[in-house]
Amino acid sequence: MNSRVTISNCLFYDNDAEMGSDVLYGGDGSLSVENCTFASTAFPNIWKYANDSSGPTRFVNTIIWGHETAFHGPEWIVTYSDVLGGFPGVGNISEDPLFVNADGGDFHLQANSPCIDSASVNGPVNDLDGNARPLDVPGTGRDGTGDEFDMGAYEYIPAPTPTPTMVNPRSDIDESGKVDAADLLHLLCDWYKRSQDG
Repeated sequence: MNSRVTISNCLFYDNDAEMGSDVLYGGDGSLSVENCTFASTAFPNIWKYANDSSGPTRFVNTIIWGHETAFHGPEWIVTYSDVLGGFPGVGNISEDPLFVNADGGDFHLQANSPCIDSASVNGPVNDLDGNARPLDVPGTGRDGTGDEFDMGAYEYIPAPTPTPTMVNPRSDIDESGKVDAADLLHLLCDWYKRSQDG
């Protein structure tokens, strides 16, 4: 039976399959992997057992990092992916994806990750956390195009910029940059002093 399987927005972390690989699969049909993160510290290989009727295996917008990577089996098509050790294909890179905390199991991207806004122009509309894709990070990758997908299972979401608190300079009596109880105390003391003078 020929089948087409798509795996999207998945995290594979220190997975262990037969023969010590991250992923092991076989049979007829084809497999597409999009916007996934493979993060392995021990088992580097992705194996494909295939017969003559098997279709190609496609990886797109995917991060494969953490240990030396090797693909086994026929017909791999890898594009717009970050692969440790490199892999031929359009848009592929081999740079540290800069996970937030790989040792602690947090595979979100740091703000300076090379995987941000550098994937293909197509991808799933949400990431593994349910955040909308794509999200443009100004000044990064393909900027302002509307198709700034990130590589991996998680779209980078910048921390919100705090809104500065506007301080009325007339209320900030002690000129500390904030209006607080100290300003009220100054006001009360001044009011009391003036009431005594009057």
